[in-house]
Amino acid sequence: MSEEELPGVWVFLGAHARQPAAVFSTLELGEAWVRKQGFDGLLTCSPLDVSAYDWAV
Repeated sequence: MSEEELPGVWVFLGAHARQPAAVFSTLELGEAWVRKQGFDGLLTCSPLDVSAYDWAV
């Protein structure tokens, strides 16, 4: 199953953070927010109803 077929959310984890700082419905919203705040970190798509392990395998 491709990324386009999976419903998901975009999760932002700030540099050195232990928990997500924000969750977005689209990549564009997430990128705009990160740019506006000037944060460093990782914005990752996480599928819904699928474990990260199963998605990677």
